[in-house]
Amino acid sequence: MQRFTLPPVPDSLDELCEAYTDATGSYAWRLADRMLRAFPNAPLSAVAPHHAISFLRLRATILDALGDVSACRAIFKFAATQAAGAGDIVSQAAALAQLHVDRSFRLDDDTEHGSPFVGAIRQDLRDIVDLLLDNPAAMTQNPDLTTATLAHLVHGFALIGANADGRETLDQARVICPEKESLKARLDLADAVLLACSGQIDEALEFGELILGRDSEDPLALQVEVREFLGTWYRAIGRHVDAANHLKIVTDLCRDYDLPYMAVVAAMEQISSLVELDKLEIVVDLASWALDVAHDLGINNEVVRTLDIVLVQSLASLGRHIQAVNCAEIAGTRAREHGDVDTAILLYEMGAKSARISGDQARAANLYGFCAELAGGEISLRARFLRKESAAILATVGLKPPREKPSEESCAVPHTADTPAARVEDETLKHLETAPNINSIEARTALSLAKDLMDEALSLLMSTPKGERGLAAPELAKWNELRAWMAEVEEGAQPSVASDESAQLPPDLPREDEA
Repeated sequence: MQRFTLPPVPDSLDELCEAYTDATGSYAWRLADRMLRAFPNAPLSAVAPHHAISFLRLRATILDALGDVSACRAIFKFAATQAAGAGDIVSQAAALAQLHVDRSFRLDDDTEHGSPFVGAIRQDLRDIVDLLLDNPAAMTQNPDLTTATLAHLVHGFALIGANADGRETLDQARVICPEKESLKARLDLADAVLLACSGQIDEALEFGELILGRDSEDPLALQVEVREFLGTWYRAIGRHVDAANHLKIVTDLCRDYDLPYMAVVAAMEQISSLVELDKLEIVVDLASWALDVAHDLGINNEVVRTLDIVLVQSLASLGRHIQAVNCAEIAGTRAREHGDVDTAILLYEMGAKSARISGDQARAANLYGFCAELAGGEISLRARFLRKESAAILATVGLKPPREKPSEESCAVPHTADTPAARVEDETLKHLETAPNINSIEARTALSLAKDLMDEALSLLMSTPKGERGLAAPELAKWNELRAWMAEVEEGAQPSVASDESAQLPPDLPREDEA
């Protein structure tokens, strides 16, 4: 692909904000990236008053990348208010569009999610369109940003299924669009998005391929935006080779033109198709690179969380369980520190499963203990993690209940896989395999600790409100089975021991990942 010539990006914060006032396309991306890397913590007082609105829009964009959605939305609202006070209608509309289209993207995890709120978002988007159309003089003064904002609003309408509103907005945008191929291409791409979201995916993809071949005064934006669209929708219909190819080009372009955050996002999207294609070695390398870049930039949003989860899953599937545990532990702790309890639990549990498969039962016990702590008031969930912690503690001294025989994890290659990584792990973890001796001090201590945890789990299960006891019943049954086995051991009976690491579980017993 030919090398593009891009305009220089200002070095000073004031110049950067000045340039962002009416910037669109790749230039706007590069300005935001410069802000993220050079002025991530600059206060509003650092810029001249007449640059405040652009500064606030840039600040909100950065906060979104850094994972602070609430602060991002608050700043966009403030920016819109400031723009309204200054009579800058187009900047006001641009800030509001970024705010409410983002809500369309985040319907699944928005605090205002669900069908009742789709109507409210639709009305908010319509109000922004009306704000622009009611001020034709403002649109004439800044046609580039107006067109880009209307195109953005079309995407928002498409995401919530308001295709008629999107089509009407698109027609209005074409009327005021300046004679710039980049902006015309953006509107055509919005048209393709409407087609795709209305179920005409083949037509949308065909249209997207045509747009890709056009000339533009902003070829970087054209290639990135159109290929991102094509990658997304090729993936949606299961054409993962096509999707991965387009998204690889997007990733490479963003890396080549020094847009690290966008490169990270593109890598995450590319990885989704690579996983489907079972290209797990590539996934591990790409996810590791993307996470390194994200951490250098201070990013901790849903993109990073997704990459963390995929990396741990892929390492486990490749039989690289030591690495999987290490990554899960680090990522889980990072999620915990940022208050993302659900992600922390998921990562810790994934790490615990890999630790058990690899033979590091003590580490598995610790990770299950973290899960139990984070489960908080979710009674059955906390009890389950306490039970799993108990079983892992028993396994540290070679006591392995029948239910806790190493499972054939659906997401993981067995630890004995004949790969260089697996062979290294075999050698590394030999010392962790312990022959059971139920009369040893270590075994009795492990039994005592496990019993205390099981007592705590039982206390939790018995505290389940009457109306929810049906939900706790399956966990109580598993508790009973493990506690009965422990009682046999305490009485001096020979326990069942899982000596064959590759043994299949009895058909009537659930697997570890199901228990």
